[in-house]
Amino acid sequence: MLDISIEERAAENARLADQLQAEGLACRDKEAIDGDGKADCVLVNDDSIWVRRSTEHDFGPGVQANESWTHNPYYGNKGTMFADTTGDRKADAMVVNG
Repeated sequence: MLDISIEERAAENARLADQLQAEGLACRDKEAIDGDGKADCVLVNDDSIWVRRSTEHDFGPGVQANESWTHNPYYGNKGTMFADTTGDRKADAMVVNG
């Protein structure tokens, strides 16, 4: 059983990302994944991270729309965020542990 709700975890992740003050994009900017201005979906699971890129109308056709970013656990106990930390206008994955 989770000790906090999904909403509480999302709010905490956003607060932590704001504290990081990453250069470039904020983690909640629509351009955060690939810079195309469309809001993409990022799924952080216990064993992987998946991205579903937006076509502006939906998230693409079926399984082909799923893009695996990791094949192993990648999350922080204080948060998992996505922001442009390298200046290329594309999202980088980062975790915060504490």
